[in-house]
Parts: sequence; structure tokens; C-alpha cells
Amino acid sequence: MSDLLLNKDLQVQSPSAQETESGNAIVTLYEVYLADSDIGGSGIDKLYFHDGTKSPGDSYASIQMYSPSSESDWGSTDVSDYALKTYTPFPFEFNGYARKTKGPIARPTITFANINRDFTVYNTNHDDLLGAKVTRRRTLVKYLGENPPVEFPREVYYIERLMSENQISVEYELTTNFDVQGVLLPS
Repeated sequence: MSDLLLNKDLQVQSPSAQETESGNAIVTLYEVYLADSDIGGSGIDKLYFHDGTKSPGDSYASIQMYSPSSESDWGSTDVSDYALKTYTPFPFEFNGYARKTKGPIARPTITFANINRDFTVYNTNHDDLLGAKVTRRRTLVKYLGENPPVEFPREVYYIERLMSENQISVEYELTTNFDVQGVLLPS
């Protein structure tokens, strides 16, 4: 049902993301999940963030959206399986993602600002975040408060390797769940 709502709304979407009165501006949110890590604080194994813009009038605001209470709850239609989470603005760059049916699988990169040295600490304490799950979520502004969430299909990547780290930034290469060693398809 949520796919039908999104499809209908996209058909009347303004060609400009500046139009937010109808709530049809696309919002992209990210989650980094590392099991048993407390990466997001005591008892929290996820980081919730976005690129710093909700809409032109609400730049650099935190965004709230429902997220599954556990990783196994993705796709559930039961409202009790979701909790309202705050996605904080954070400077990062996500490049190289592509949807294509031919050729090699995309190997996107994600680069985080490291001014406060947060990612240096994460890398030191959690083996360079190798294997951490990075989820890219997209929805329309008007669906941010919906439970269960109304969103486009999630894009899931995993941190494959640390490409570079310095005092300003940390860059990771990502891979998809299809591109893992030792797995034969169909499986």
C-alpha cells in the first residue's frame, strides 16, 4: 500500500525540490548499524543521520522518522515494531551509488567529516567499522511521521574497507549484500 501512495505522490511532484507545501520533497536518511557496538550510545547500536537539509526552510534541522526497533523488524506492518528516531544533521558525502542491470555492481563510497575525531574513535574501537550495515532510506516530507513508515525501497550497503582517514575526513568503500566473497548465486 505504501508503494501506491508514493507512486501517486510522485506523479504530481513539483520539478523543483523547493516546493514543500504539498510535502512532496524527497528526504534521504541514513543509518549505520553495527551489532553489539554501542556506537550510538549505551545500548544503541545505530547512528541516525541525514545530510543537513529537510527542506529549504528547515535546513540543518533534526528529522524524526520511525525506524524498526530491531533489524529483524524491517518490512513489518505492526506499529509496535517501530520507534520514533531522531536523525541528526551530519556532514558527509555519499557517492557512486547506481541502479543498473548490466555491468559491475556499484561500489559506492561514503565520506564523513572527522573534525571531532568521532570516526577515528569508532575505527579504533570497532575494527574500522568493517561489516557495518549502511542503510539509505528515502521518503517524502509528508510521510516522515507515518508509522509504519511509508518509504521507497531501502538501499542496504556494508562497509567493505577503510579507504582513508585523517583529521578532516574518513572515507569508506561500501559493497552490497550481493557482492560478498564466498557466496554463490543462486543460494
